[in-house]
Amino acid sequence: MCQIHNIITSTHKAIEFMWVPSHTGIPGNEKVDILANEAITSSSSSTITTLPYQDVKRCINIHTSNMWQTSWDEIPIINKLKSIKKKITKWYTQPNASRRSETINIRTRIGHTNLTHIHIIKHDEQPLCSQCNEPLSIKHVVLDCPLFVNARDIPNHPSTMEEALGEHNTNLIHTFFKSIGIDTKI
Repeated sequence: MCQIHNIITSTHKAIEFMWVPSHTGIPGNEKVDILANEAITSSSSSTITTLPYQDVKRCINIHTSNMWQTSWDEIPIINKLKSIKKKITKWYTQPNASRRSETINIRTRIGHTNLTHIHIIKHDEQPLCSQCNEPLSIKHVVLDCPLFVNARDIPNHPSTMEEALGEHNTNLIHTFFKSIGIDTKI
């Protein structure tokens, strides 16, 4: 807390604390607010130089999240993960999901799997889809390949990567890849 206080007091930036009305309409609380305002405007009042830790922490978290979201918004949409998740909020995960299921979810969302990227490590050519002769990618498997059109019933025939691999389909992603027999290759 002292470190945060020192940072706030030594910064050359303007920091503004705002009062939020939470006692409005409650007579006893309104009276306390009036008395508190009289106390802080009194010439005999001392200046409070410490801030409650929770208030400072909350402000810092909000500011950091806003900065992070702004940075994320500036990344081009061609970013694989950004095409699935537009906001930096925490991912929903199933409470009892297996580690393997979570691994498949994460790897397919970032688009880097053994199936699609092992060629880089092995110094081979990029693998092609056996059905379409297109470069093999998670996007191709999930959205485009006609070989898996029936299996797309599982994630409700998505038309975008966000629909296919977004948080609302967390419990279906592993099921989809297992049904087409490539879950062990991810």
